[in-house]
Order: sequence, then structure tokens, then C-alpha cells
Amino acid sequence: MPQAIVVGAGVVGLSCAVHLRRKGFDVLVVDAGSVGGAASFGNAGWIVPALSAPVASPGAFSFGLRSMLQRGGAFTIRPVPSPSLIRWGVRFARAARSKPFASGLAATAVFASQAARSFETLVASGLQTPVHSRGMLIAYESAAEAEAELAAYSGLRQFGVALREAALGPTELQSVEPALGRLARAGILFPDEQFVDPHLLTLDLSTLAQQEGVEVRENTRVAKLSDPRDPRVHLSDGSLLQDATVVIAAGSESPGLLLGLGYRLPMQPGKGLSVTVKPTTAVGMPVYIPAAKAAITPLNSGMRIAGVMELGAKSLEISTQRLGRMVSSAEKYFVSDFQVTEHDTAWAGLRPVTADSLPVIGAVPGTNRTFVATGHAMLGVTLGPLTGEIIAELAIGNPQSVAEPFNPNRFLRKR
Repeated sequence: MPQAIVVGAGVVGLSCAVHLRRKGFDVLVVDAGSVGGAASFGNAGWIVPALSAPVASPGAFSFGLRSMLQRGGAFTIRPVPSPSLIRWGVRFARAARSKPFASGLAATAVFASQAARSFETLVASGLQTPVHSRGMLIAYESAAEAEAELAAYSGLRQFGVALREAALGPTELQSVEPALGRLARAGILFPDEQFVDPHLLTLDLSTLAQQEGVEVRENTRVAKLSDPRDPRVHLSDGSLLQDATVVIAAGSESPGLLLGLGYRLPMQPGKGLSVTVKPTTAVGMPVYIPAAKAAITPLNSGMRIAGVMELGAKSLEISTQRLGRMVSSAEKYFVSDFQVTEHDTAWAGLRPVTADSLPVIGAVPGTNRTFVATGHAMLGVTLGPLTGEIIAELAIGNPQSVAEPFNPNRFLRKR
């Protein structure tokens, strides 16, 4: 039986492990921390082809630079940029132009259009995590803003994204989501979008993988990785693994592993925050508030407010001031008796954001034994199971045209 080693026990890595196992590989997953303990822990948990647009969009870079002066904005670039962040920023600015953005949007939208089917496949084969199909709302302060955005989102229909023909006014908005009010005066409804509890999903993927014969080793770091054509993996527990297919799915830690192989991957961590709260009024469906850059998710544990994108951040320290601003900004879009009575789990995680903000999925150039599956930014849950399917097919030699826009060869060059 062929061997495979997956580095990273988040949604992406575990999805790769499950699908590699189903292709006949004897799979080992290693993670420097715990299963789902990094970026997969506290994100919004959305499965949203409707929001699959690249972070590198027209105006994003200049907005991020202006936000450096605001200290605490929802989308910021680290105030003291490093040389790697500057190099990354130049490529990001190029990718944010209209034509590259349109190409990136088409690539991710086509890929993400299969997201619901990929989750159905996992559920049919034993995944226990509930996948909620309640749709998703985007809330705006004015009808004019909603109508303008609806025209932009309408282009997603060609990729199979369903959305209401007309923007919702205040009355319709409240009938769809009674908790919305005050600043929320209009909205766009996407009836087919889904969500999960991301931490439960990751734990369940780990359980499913192990039930099918995958070995998962937590708190096990890759000490050294050499020769992508004939990989040798030295682990922190003293193990030496060789003659195996290797998948690097370690999120924001992936560039360090690739650097050991002699490749530079232009990626920056994008720090995100979330807090799970106990509001007096329950929210029934996911709500995105563009003005606050906040994603609201109803979970069994409470209501999760997720947001913020701080590019170039390294620390996981949580600013209570910034967290408080995120919560208060979101609160203003709900009914007057909507109050957060208790702050529960606060979280910070580093999302992997490439220089063109598209995922990196495929083989290291010139090899068929070492693969990369990272760079999903805020689409790790949406694209995780699909990425696992693609990596497994590539590992057995089946080309995947849908993954070509995400090929690592657009970035990876020998140093």
C-alpha cells in the first residue's frame, strides 16, 4: 500500500487525509499542535460560494494602507512591514487589478460551486457534523447600497450561485431574519448557502479519518523536510519517514516547510478574530455585515461574531479593545433589544493569504510526490473538502483542470 504523510490537521489537511485514504494510501497526519487548534478553530464556519471572491480585489490594497493610520480597522496591513510583506504587497497590488481579479473570481467561483456536493459526499460516508442549509443574508444600511451590490453579485449566477432577484427592504429583511433592525435597512438573500460549527467539523473529520485507518499524531512537528522528488520527513518525535507522498497543508506555517525544500511561497498570515457571545435575541441564519466586516453565525454554543483581517500579523494576542469594537459595530445592525449579555470564547487565528489571494493546490514543480494544499484565506471550510478530493486525484496521477488556476508553479521557484 502506498504511503502518504499530511502535514496539518485542520479542515484542509484532514480532508486530504480522508480522500487519500479512500484512494488506497496508508495515511499519517501530523500537526505541531492539536487537531483543529489553529485557523480551523474559531472561524465563521461558512460554506459560501457566494463569498468566494479573492481578497485581492480592486481597492483592497489602498484601503488596507489607509487603515494603517486608523489602528484597529477591520482590514489592515501591519504598520511596520517586513521585506517579505513588501514583496508580497507588490504582487497583491497587481492581483487586485480588475482583470486579474475577474479571472481569480471566476476560478474560485467555479471551484466553490462544488462545495455543497463535496460536503454531501462526506456526510453520506459518515461525517456526523450537522451541515445547516439556512441560506445567508448580507445586510446594508440603505436600499441604494443593496441594489448596487445586488447588480455586482448577480454575475455569480453563471457559476450556480442562487440569490433573490430583488434586494430586501426593511419589512422583508425582518421577516427573513427577525433579529435584524436599526442600521440594517436592506439586504441580499442567498438561499442556498450553508454553515457548520468549524471546530466540530475538524474533530469529526479527524474521527472519520481514524475510523477509516488514518493515523493522526498531534504535537508532532516536522523537524526537516528534504528532496521533494523523493521526500524524506524528519519528525520531532525522532521518526524518519521516506518513500511516501507528502502533502503540505499546514496553513500559515506552510511557507516555512517549503523554504526548507528551497522554494519561496509568497504568503502572509492574515490575523482574524472571533468571539462567541450570548445575545438576548437569537439569530437564526448567517448574516454578513460589509460595513462592519463582520460575519455572524448561529451556533449551539451561542452566536459567533467573526471578522478582522490584519495582514502580516504574527502574534495571536487578542486586543480586547479591537474585539469590543467588532462586537459593538455588529450590534448596531440588530433590533434595539439585541444585547450581548456574555462574552464567551474569544479567538485569534492566522489565515494563510497568498500574494494573489488564491489557494495553492497541486504538486511542487517538477515532482509527483510532494503536494501543497494551502492559501485558502477565508475559504478554508468552503474549499477544504474539495481540496482533499483534488489532492487525492492528483496523487494518483489524474489531472484536475478545475485546480489549474491554483497550481503552485505560478509561485514556486527554486531559490
